[in-house]
Amino acid sequence: MNWVIHLVAGIIFAIISLFFLKQNYLVLLLIPFYSLISDIDHKNSKITWVGLSISLCLCLIGLLLTQQILLYFGVGLLSVVLVSVFLFKHRGFTHSIVFGLLVCLPVLYFFSVSEFVVMFLVFYSHLVMDGLCLKFI
Repeated sequence: MNWVIHLVAGIIFAIISLFFLKQNYLVLLLIPFYSLISDIDHKNSKITWVGLSISLCLCLIGLLLTQQILLYFGVGLLSVVLVSVFLFKHRGFTHSIVFGLLVCLPVLYFFSVSEFVVMFLVFYSHLVMDGLCLKFI
């Protein structure tokens, strides 16, 4: 399934959740990330290439400006992307409830339980759409 369908499904899940949960609308900016993060284990996915690009830019900026925190964050992000691509099989661990809960933990820390639930639903929409795709194809 392509990234646009996953993104649209994530937006739909988030809009539906607006009716049931009080939330900070700033968290809605995270929809693209949580809609696509499951595919970080696939070398040709949009989120993998965006992650690689961002991590390399952070490393370069960190080196040029001698900002260690940017360099460390860039190296960390690069490590996560590369480990996900080469260690996990596609639709394996990154397509699990446990992975979804783990990647949504920062939302719980920076926002609240409502936003955590919304972003988990956005993450889960990816799994639902993949399941529907596999079932009907």
